[in-house]
Amino acid sequence: MTPGLSGVAALVLCATVSVGVFAWDNDCKSYTDSNNKFHSSLNCNSGLQYWGFCCGTCNNRHCCTDFNLKLSEDAQDEW
Repeated sequence: MTPGLSGVAALVLCATVSVGVFAWDNDCKSYTDSNNKFHSSLNCNSGLQYWGFCCGTCNNRHCCTDFNLKLSEDAQDEW
């Protein structure tokens, strides 16, 4: 393998790992709403075509791609 090619391979590997790490934080955690109904966690990263994240409120969570509606992991933990 040529030196340039191994550098490209390393860059691709690092980019892939970093996307996986950042994507993990974007899922909606399971929760119990104000009516005491349990909701399972949601995987907001369903394949390579959609890189969404958890949105909504602590009482009504869904996946979306609008960064302005993103529900942070800390906000999910507070409820």
